[in-house]
Amino acid sequence: MEYLAVLFAAILNMIIVYVWFLKKTNPQKMGRIYGACFIAGLMVAAVLQRLIFGITDPGFLNGAFTGFILGFGIVLLAALPHYLFLKRPLKAWLIDFGYPAVSLTLMGGLLGLFY
Repeated sequence: MEYLAVLFAAILNMIIVYVWFLKKTNPQKMGRIYGACFIAGLMVAAVLQRLIFGITDPGFLNGAFTGFILGFGIVLLAALPHYLFLKRPLKAWLIDFGYPAVSLTLMGGLLGLFY
């Protein structure tokens, strides 16, 4: 496992989390939230790296495509029935699950560069 790549991908995930969600969060709760998000990002990056290197050739585009398939093709679409049956707005679905779709795509591209 390329630990530096996993670390950089987790940092990239934190940047995406901040832009997507955390800039609107109460500053007093930021430490715990950032800590939990960073640990989760490390774990996601490690799993994504193993998947990318196990099923595709190296490179940004192959890594990004793998992340895209996972993020948009599985995470985003798997959550859609939940939102439809609960009659929640599709905008909320896009906000909640658009983040992991975008993050997995970009993290996959970054991880693909390190192989």
